Amino acid sequence: MTLNYYKQQLKETATALAKSGKEILAVDKSTKAIGKRLASINIVNTEENRKIYRDLLFTTEGLEEFISGAILFKETLFQDYTDGDSMVKNFRN
Repeated sequence: MTLNYYKQQLKETATALAKSGKEILAVDKSTKAIGKRLASINIVNTEENRKIYRDLLFTTEGLEEFISGAILFKETLFQDYTDGDSMVKNFRN
């Protein structure tokens, strides 16, 4: 693939993310940072609880009306929804 191909792909991706009235969901909190959020609601900071938290965010009904994409934390790349689907491959927005 040529450099022009990647330039075009980047332009299309940026255009898709920059939709008017929509935001990018920043869910890239580190394990320590998300632990503080979970602790504030008396939830133990475990990988399973972080996965459940992300699952809840990503599957919120109507989310697609407000976001055009998401910035993810590395851990999320390897997590599945509670139904077994990959969070990355099947981002439900």
